Amino acid sequence: MTELNSAAEAGAESPPQAKGATETGLQRAKPSEELLVLALDTSTAVLAAALTRGGEVLASVQSPAERNHSAHVVPAVQKLLADAGISPGQLDGIAAGIGPGSYTGVRIAASVAKTLAWAWKLPIVGVSTLEALAVGAWREHAGQGSEAAAASHGGAADAAASAVAGSMELAGAGVQADTDRDRRGAAQPDTDRNQRRTVQSGADAVVASWAVPLIDARRGQAYTALFAASGREGWQRLETDAIRLASDWARRLYERLEITNAAERPERIVFTGDLEKQEGSISLLESLLAGLPGGAPAVARQPHVMEGRSAAWLGSRRLAGGEADDAHAFVPNYTQLAEAEAKLLEKPGEA
Repeated sequence: MTELNSAAEAGAESPPQAKGATETGLQRAKPSEELLVLALDTSTAVLAAALTRGGEVLASVQSPAERNHSAHVVPAVQKLLADAGISPGQLDGIAAGIGPGSYTGVRIAASVAKTLAWAWKLPIVGVSTLEALAVGAWREHAGQGSEAAAASHGGAADAAASAVAGSMELAGAGVQADTDRDRRGAAQPDTDRNQRRTVQSGADAVVASWAVPLIDARRGQAYTALFAASGREGWQRLETDAIRLASDWARRLYERLEITNAAERPERIVFTGDLEKQEGSISLLESLLAGLPGGAPAVARQPHVMEGRSAAWLGSRRLAGGEADDAHAFVPNYTQLAEAEAKLLEKPGEA
């Protein structure tokens, strides 16, 4: 990847890191709203990248370039920096979507991000592609019910749909839910390799929404996870990223609702991602919910494609908490073997 090496080398000549930066890229502590973060994700059909400072999007790229991300990702990074007038030496960190998703795609962002992080001596953090997809979709869905939504992802927060009980503010991301109580709480996440992430707030409202991202994995399967948004718990991961049989996943969601007290169930379930390809499982859940005792949540389909700003927000939360992944050991979340590897292992006498 000659172009990538050239870009990294060019960045190495930019202004030096802040005094005290280490070889691993850990820099001076900054509040999340001041962090200048470069984010990129190539796990889906859309190449998504953004340059953000706190909640403000300085530049972004969202390009449908499926199966050709490798040819566009480095020029996209160069364009972001040029458009914003930012040099690599001014960055506080890099956030990279680690999947799950396209087997080739997840490797592209990881490879580019780790190379740049190493060359520019910046901290790197991995973020869940599914979580970034869910965050962006939930924000869009919540904003549809507001009287006025902010023009950008950052700066001013979006007002959430009135159906969302309680309120929450995802600091730096501009995600906010307003209710009659007008309760607000600053969100701070607790992360364990993107599989456990909880944002807490001071409000005591019940869970208002579930967010279910879906990335088609063929053969009746989907890469998926489960998140909840509420005033009491903020943004919370409920299920880990995994590849699941879509029909089994619909039944699992139903069973989770079935054992949940009716008063504590979400008011709605927001599906996003590959909605058309996963319509069968969504419809299955709807049919199951028709017989749920105690009342069922509404099911919503929120069209949404991957955005770099959501990955940047998740990454900035980790960076603000002093987290950083090892650039040399940085790997994506494949969740399964590549089809070629799986077939090889199936052959007798070969391993």
